[in-house]
Amino acid sequence: MPFPNSPFEDAFNSRMITSLHEEISDTTILNEDYEKTLKWLCCAPKITSYRVNTLKTNAEEVLKAIRAHISKVLGEHYIKAEAHPLLFNTIIIGNNEMESKSLEKYFKEIIVDVECGAAILRGAHVYAPGVMAMFSGTQINEKVSIYADVNKRCKKGLQKLYEDDKIFLGNGITRMVRHQLFGDQIVPRVFSSPSTKLRKKVGQLKARCAEFGARAHCFEADSSKILRPQGHSQTRIADGPPFSAETFNRVLLDAPCSALGKRPQLANRVSEKVVKSYVPLQRRLFETAVGLLKVNGTLVYSTCTITLAENEGMVAWALRTFKCLKLVKPSLRLGGPGWGGTSLTEQERNCVQRFGPDQDVDSVGFFFACFVKQRS
Repeated sequence: MPFPNSPFEDAFNSRMITSLHEEISDTTILNEDYEKTLKWLCCAPKITSYRVNTLKTNAEEVLKAIRAHISKVLGEHYIKAEAHPLLFNTIIIGNNEMESKSLEKYFKEIIVDVECGAAILRGAHVYAPGVMAMFSGTQINEKVSIYADVNKRCKKGLQKLYEDDKIFLGNGITRMVRHQLFGDQIVPRVFSSPSTKLRKKVGQLKARCAEFGARAHCFEADSSKILRPQGHSQTRIADGPPFSAETFNRVLLDAPCSALGKRPQLANRVSEKVVKSYVPLQRRLFETAVGLLKVNGTLVYSTCTITLAENEGMVAWALRTFKCLKLVKPSLRLGGPGWGGTSLTEQERNCVQRFGPDQDVDSVGFFFACFVKQRS
């Protein structure tokens, strides 16, 4: 299965990933990392990790259940599942290497969108919303080949051979027929307002916390506006935002980002304008996070993207802007050092952790940095 060498179009500006956008930086040393990373983004990770909810069970019991299920469904030695050697609450499942295998291709095909295609390569079934096309006359329990529409040109409900660019993903057995997937006509999607979506997500988060036995307060708020102005006191955290300055011992800033670290990516048509839009938001959130953090408290900044500006660039900006912050090196090392091209020293780049193609952990593209707040 030949996957693309890059998820981006030929006209994509590589400086959106390797530059700081508003500053002059030397990106020469990043060229090799950039090319290697693009190819890596198009491939599925070699592992899937599960974090065990230790409030309900333990890793040993979960591992035993996973191995029993794999043995029952796929055979005892088909996929390897094991406990992570360093993280006591994490289970690692190896994914089969499919790119090198030669599979028979069937005459009848299913076309799926690139998001569904990526999920298939991570091991998911094909679900109806992701199906773009199915041959007319395809029956239930019929063997079909599955392709991803990499150019996003397939019209929903197509019933003949799709002749544009497509990537072969594998084979499957149909569980639905055309009229179950598409009906008599294609119905346009109705989108909810952002506030309605947020309210729904908060409700889902509360329900999930209750289900997992987690003690957590969940609030619906603009995270850039949850720091209470000076002079205004607050009685309880449970009352909700805005919060007083230096309220929290630990803050996790898992920032909204361009999400260019997702894997696999078969096609990504993100615009320069969208990629550039995240840094200003991340800086506003960073200011709030530092204000909410107590002295000697810990702040972790993380993204699931690969851009220099949103990762090492954000760390360099934070160290220049907030003199109270000290970049620290976590004792547990899973990722690699940060990229060059910013004002970070080699020692500082070894404090952050970037997850990319040369790491032992074959994960999605990810980044995090850890800070401690000192007294000004």
